Amino acid sequence: MVLILKIWSFIKKIDTKTLAFIAGALLVLFMMRQCNSISTLKSELGQQKELTEQNFNNYLAAKDSIVYLQNENGEQVAQISSFQFDINQLEKTNIDLQNKYVKTLGLSQDLKGVNMLLSADIKIKDSLLANTTVTSIDSLSGNINFTKSEQFSAGNSRNVFGNLIVRYDPILKSFSSSPTSLRIEQSASLVAAIERIDGRDRLKISSPYPGLNFTSIENINIIEDRLNKSEINKQSGFALGFGVGYGINLNPTNSQVTHGPTINVGLYWSPKWLKF
Repeated sequence: MVLILKIWSFIKKIDTKTLAFIAGALLVLFMMRQCNSISTLKSELGQQKELTEQNFNNYLAAKDSIVYLQNENGEQVAQISSFQFDINQLEKTNIDLQNKYVKTLGLSQDLKGVNMLLSADIKIKDSLLANTTVTSIDSLSGNINFTKSEQFSAGNSRNVFGNLIVRYDPILKSFSSSPTSLRIEQSASLVAAIERIDGRDRLKISSPYPGLNFTSIENINIIEDRLNKSEINKQSGFALGFGVGYGINLNPTNSQVTHGPTINVGLYWSPKWLKF
């Protein structure tokens, strides 16, 4: 009680300029805290807005279907909206989808280093007229060979080779044939890009191979989870602090109270709930 009275007595003796300095320092500290709080709030609002837009775009992408366009060469271009998922979000909402790519492509379970997932189902509708040659084996049988080779464009070709043996039975007066041997070699090139259209990512994919159609396309962009950064910033922990100020000091040895500038260096611990 005596110590408190001494402190109060000392405070009353402090001159007006010193009190003004202390009040100003407290005001500056309060304003700095308010600025920090406002900055944190703006950051969190921006993250929530980004997450809302992302979820809305994923909702639209889920309802989207393939749109077929045509490029200047007259080739078909398939377009569909892209999904955007953070790896944590993908694990929570669709672990089966994640496992499909992990197992098929041999990826790490956490998709480390992966920034895009893409799958497409392709259907090719084709017809051809092959060139045929007949080689006589004997008086009652012959070997029929047929071939068809086409080069549509660079990286797009089709080569068909086949043969069968035909025999005539003079007793039954009928023809028979061996099983047909058929070999097909095809090559098709794909060109793809992700384009930002009206605030949404859309995958465009095309092939100059004739008769090729995309019956199903799925594109998932793996994005960085900025919201997790905010959570990390709110974790408890230790920090080294340094401060300069003006305050009241109590010497416990002689119970003397003095005032003046102070310099503080120390190790501080801040719990998660106290972060702001």
